[in-house]
Parts: sequence; structure tokens; C-alpha cells
Amino acid sequence: MLFALITKRIRAQFGEAYEHKYMDHWIDDTHFHWQSQNATDPSSKLGQEIIRHAALGIDIHLFVRDTKLAVGKAAPFTYHGRVR
Repeated sequence: MLFALITKRIRAQFGEAYEHKYMDHWIDDTHFHWQSQNATDPSSKLGQEIIRHAALGIDIHLFVRDTKLAVGKAAPFTYHGRVR
């Protein structure tokens, strides 16, 4: 499963929040561009599993949410189907 959060807020020094801009976005109605965390290098085991998932027989399912919180609680993810 691949969970993507469009707007990522993290706490800066002195408790101020700021947005971290990953390049996660919808390209069109059926294509989503996802930028992995720095720890997921394309040459790493996980990076290769994501890149080669179909050839390896791994199903990846995409869940996306626009914000982390909604009405003070964790915002729900929306399921968008299998990644091809």
C-alpha cells in the first residue's frame, strides 16, 4: 500500500509549523506523481520493489489525503485503486 499526503506539515524550531513540499500531485485523472521520502532511494531494496512491483508480483494500492487533519482528527485517506 502506498499512502500519500499532499500537504505535509512538520514542526519547525520554536513550535512553528511549516509545509514541506514534496512533489506529490495529480498529473491527470488517472496518473499520480509520488515523491518518496529521502530514505527510499531508487537503488534500495524498497525503491526497487516499488519501481519493479509488477514484475515482482507485488500489488501496490494508492491511498491519498489532502491534509493530515480534518476537524481536529486524522483526515481519512481516499482509495484510488491499484498502481500500474
